[in-house]
Amino acid sequence: MFILVSILISLCLLALIYRYSYRHNHKLERRYQLIVHLRDLVNLIQRHRSGSHYSLAFDQKKAKQLRKVEQAIDVHCQALIQLSHINNKPMYRVLHNNIALMIRSWTHFSVNKNQIVHGKMVRHLLLLIDDLMVAWLIDIEKEELEKEYSTKWHCVIDCLDCLTQLRLCIQKSDSTLGKQQLLHYCQIMRKKLHRLSVTHSHTLAPLPIYGVAMVDLDAILANPPELIDKESMYQLSSALSDSILNIYDELIGELAETLYQPLPKLAVI
Repeated sequence: MFILVSILISLCLLALIYRYSYRHNHKLERRYQLIVHLRDLVNLIQRHRSGSHYSLAFDQKKAKQLRKVEQAIDVHCQALIQLSHINNKPMYRVLHNNIALMIRSWTHFSVNKNQIVHGKMVRHLLLLIDDLMVAWLIDIEKEELEKEYSTKWHCVIDCLDCLTQLRLCIQKSDSTLGKQQLLHYCQIMRKKLHRLSVTHSHTLAPLPIYGVAMVDLDAILANPPELIDKESMYQLSSALSDSILNIYDELIGELAETLYQPLPKLAVI
């Protein structure tokens, strides 16, 4: 009788351990997959901003390219709703609706409004990734790692906010005041990028685009052109944006690999 009771207790304990392990692994996998889809969305919204900008500012036809991007965006939004915890599904449905509204409406935007709306969406997606990363680090009680991550995160978001202001100045750079504002934000951008390079010194070496963009930025500040080439300035801002986001992607990639498993490569369309 005693042996039978011992076996039953052991089986109950094993069942509880298995249940806890299953729930823990399921939670890890869900959080990981949410981050994967959100980072793909960041990349796709960036591409949508670029295509819609060239359509609005330079009348370049990007309809086919944008349609593919928009279809991919919808797939990732649906995946987020499907994957998320029941308490978070309304939040991801609202996100999907807001992105869908942006996609339907961008053709009626001014160049600057298009930049603002897409920039806010990218920022919102990054904040969702940040929430997931911080919650993950807090759950496993990695306080030092969380502090280090938060420091780097604030540098990244600070650079992106400054870059948005710089982009808004490009369309107004025909006037003397507009040009002065653009150069002012170029100077601020340079300082913030320097701070970012110090914080992420171990990640900058493999990012040659960052070096090229910084050289171009330095050249503009050293010898401001008489007339601002808006297309070249937008290309420069895009290169800076890609570099900043690459740094953040590398940061969350390192954490994901440490905490669970490596992140997959960004989706290619």
